[in-house]
Amino acid sequence: GGAATDACATADASGSTASKPLIDGSKIDARQTTTLHGTVPLKVAKSQDLGAMGQTESIPSMTLVLKRSAAQQKMFDAFLASLNNPASPNFHKWLTAKQVGEAYGPNADDVATVTKWLNSQGLGVKNVSPDRMRIRFTGSVGAVQRAFGTSMRRYNAEGKTHFANATEQKLPAALTPVVAGVASLTDFFPKPLVKNVQAVKRDGKGHWVSAGNRSPR
Repeated sequence: GGAATDACATADASGSTASKPLIDGSKIDARQTTTLHGTVPLKVAKSQDLGAMGQTESIPSMTLVLKRSAAQQKMFDAFLASLNNPASPNFHKWLTAKQVGEAYGPNADDVATVTKWLNSQGLGVKNVSPDRMRIRFTGSVGAVQRAFGTSMRRYNAEGKTHFANATEQKLPAALTPVVAGVASLTDFFPKPLVKNVQAVKRDGKGHWVSAGNRSPR
C-alpha cells in the first residue's frame, strides 16, 4: 500500500496520525471572511418570508461541523478500509469515537481555538463530540448573525412556521482549514421516510408487538 495505508497500519489511539494545528489564532479576523456556498436551505426559496427573527431570540441547539485535513482524511479512509481487510494488522480492531478523535480528529489545539472563538462571539459551547468532528453550541439570534455573517428569518412552509439563515454563512478565513460550517441554523429538516414508528416489544409468545398494545390472549 501507499504511505497513507502504511501509516494507518501502525496507527493507534496514541495519536500517531494526529494532525498539527492548522489555525493561527492571531489571524482570526472578522473583517477577513470566507463565504460558505450552499449553506442556505433549499426550502428558503420556496417558502413565504415572515420577516426577521428577534435579536434576543435564543436558538437552543446548533452544531458546528469540523473537518480533517485532506491528508488526514486520506489516512482515515485507508484505516476504515483496513478494518475489513483480513491481511491488515487493523482487521476488526475497532476504535471508540474518542480513539478516532485522538488519532484522526482535528488537532486538540485547533478544537480549543474554535471553542474559544465561539465563546468570544457570545455563543455558549455545550460539548465537543468524542471524535472531535462536531461542536454543539447555543446562542441568541443576534450573536449567530454576527458570528456567521448571515441573516436569520422566519418562513411559512406548508402552513408551518420555520426559521433559517436567509444568506450564506461566512466564517473568518483563518478558521476554514478546520471548520466546515454550521449544520443546523435552521429547523427545515427532511421528512422521515417512515411514519408512525412505534416502540416495539416481544409479547409472552415471543411475537413483536407495539409497546403500547396489550399482548393478544
